[in-house]
Amino acid sequence: QAALLHFQQYQSDSQATRLHIEQYERDRLETSSIQKRREQDELDRKYLKVLEWFSAAPSTLEDHNTFHGIRSNGSGDWILKHEKIQNWYELETPISSILWLNGIPGAGKTVLASVIIDACLENKACTTAYFYCKENDTEKNHCISVFRGLLQQLLGQCKELVPYCYDKVSSTGELTLTTTTLAEQLLKVFFEKLGRQCVVIDGLDECGPAQRKLLLSFFSKMVDHCDERDPGKLRVLFVSQVSIDIEKALQSATIMRLTAKDNKNDITTYVGHWCTEIQQKYDLESSTVEFIRESTCLRASGMFLFAKLVLDHLYALETKENILNEIKIYGFPEGLEEAIIRRLKQQLKQEQWSIACKLLGWMVCAKRPLNWREIQSVVSMDTQNQSIDLDKRKLRSNIQDYCGSLIQVSDGDRVELVHTTAKMYVIDSGYVNRPTVEFNLAAICLQYLTFECFGNDISPDNLRSNAMTGILAFQDYAVAKWAEHIRCIVKGTPNISETDADSQTAIQEMERGLEDFVDCYQDDLQEAHCQTKPSKNVKHFENSDFSRICCMCGAIYIATMRKGHK
Repeated sequence: QAALLHFQQYQSDSQATRLHIEQYERDRLETSSIQKRREQDELDRKYLKVLEWFSAAPSTLEDHNTFHGIRSNGSGDWILKHEKIQNWYELETPISSILWLNGIPGAGKTVLASVIIDACLENKACTTAYFYCKENDTEKNHCISVFRGLLQQLLGQCKELVPYCYDKVSSTGELTLTTTTLAEQLLKVFFEKLGRQCVVIDGLDECGPAQRKLLLSFFSKMVDHCDERDPGKLRVLFVSQVSIDIEKALQSATIMRLTAKDNKNDITTYVGHWCTEIQQKYDLESSTVEFIRESTCLRASGMFLFAKLVLDHLYALETKENILNEIKIYGFPEGLEEAIIRRLKQQLKQEQWSIACKLLGWMVCAKRPLNWREIQSVVSMDTQNQSIDLDKRKLRSNIQDYCGSLIQVSDGDRVELVHTTAKMYVIDSGYVNRPTVEFNLAAICLQYLTFECFGNDISPDNLRSNAMTGILAFQDYAVAKWAEHIRCIVKGTPNISETDADSQTAIQEMERGLEDFVDCYQDDLQEAHCQTKPSKNVKHFENSDFSRICCMCGAIYIATMRKGHK
């Protein structure tokens, strides 16, 4: 009996011990899981903080998706079979780790860059980062902007460096990454940490000469540094138009120059597709369609943009008679400039033409691409009554109805000219008076920022109502870019005594905008004016109706110095 009781007690104790061990194991696993979640949450928090600090342009992925969407039926895939591309991309050790792809304006270089980027992204054996530069976008034409964009992408693919980057955020005191030297240090750490990497920078020529020099110098040094230890570890592709300074900086790089022969098949396929569309729409005879096809391909000379403008123009002529008259009377444009001008002169009603010129002017002078919501906000704005009435004043037609193929609408409804070359020809055409538009946009920003909705005493209910009715739609642009428009006027428009009616109106609006803005923000601006002396760029305004510009330039100078800019 005693042995039985002892055995039962032993079993009970063993079961209790086993349950205790099992509970301990569960508690240990739960504690470990909680600790891992906390660590992951902390890592995610630091990651988001670093991304915020990088402050990269948000539209890099949108840009890539836009250019990816332009491609069809395998167009551009031939570039991946080119000997120099394969050498740079596929070989274990390329002849040169830097490749420069260049060509004439409108040749489709950016679309080809997107093909190469996609191929690099699909290769899991390498880490890929890319950037699309834009001349008319201050977030995409500066060296630090390129660095920020690359850092953001690399951090997402190498989160082991989040703690390191977070320490830099904490130690620098910069609200956003503005120091080029620091950005270069961070990129160097990533390049050394990661294995094989491909970096693609498109539109290098759209950055100013000084910014190009910084980019070329840094990446040349980094490639040399990586090649010393592991040849081919860091591979960099620059895509641009031909430029003497770029050519000098890349003397040791592999150079691939696009010719009309390279993309001939892509252009032929594109033209054939749209000729079929035009034939179906207007019931044209085969001989006429063949004439259009041959004439377009012959005159394109390797320029996709030329083919696009010509065919879009013909497709939009609305009647068969218009197309036949266009071919018989005017013939085919002989070059890109004539194609753009002809597209500008396409038959529009007078009111539509006026709107088209206004929209094109805004796209030429805007300091970043405007989105359609912002454009509608400006169109619907009454600065004198401080109101935005979208219901009564917004444009009811699509922007392509006004500007056609000269513009493209990217993801996020961003509206911009289809190519930098188009911007140049729009200005040269005389239909857009750039100084007048600069005054106009500056005045709109200044007057808008004095609306009652930006007052300190606005109630939460009114603020919510303003957000719902769209009165705040232009806020992001006006707050961020008013100072850049003032700088542009000061640096580029010393002679403000224009004689035509539009210029006079713009100048009068600018005077009123300056007066309202200075009165509204008088204390801040007066303090800034007292602390700084007017520079040579603004001295000629001191005794004019624009004397308030001197005061505002002082405020701009102090604000930019606080951000760490020179």
